[in-house]
Amino acid sequence: MRELGLAMAGGSADPAQSARDALGALDAGLESITTAQTVVGGRMNWIDLVSDRRTQRSEQRTEQEADIGGADLATTVTALQEIMTVLEASQAAFTRLAGMSLFAMLR
Repeated sequence: MRELGLAMAGGSADPAQSARDALGALDAGLESITTAQTVVGGRMNWIDLVSDRRTQRSEQRTEQEADIGGADLATTVTALQEIMTVLEASQAAFTRLAGMSLFAMLR
């Protein structure tokens, strides 16, 4: 950079060559920055892609869970209460039958 300033001010023996040399260094620096931007941009695109895929898979999984075995809590609780009532009635009937005997029926 300093050489470019000297070349433009006429402070070198071959100002044109000094300017070309200085611009070559600037071109290399600009190429390095461009390469770094490309790498960072590629990585950001990859992160966006992975994030989008994760969101899509989460939505698909939620839909599949609902389609395959999603349970409505209110319906499930109601069905459980009905089953418990039937079970209690069955147990009470069994208890009454177990207490009976043939001799009790003959009396």
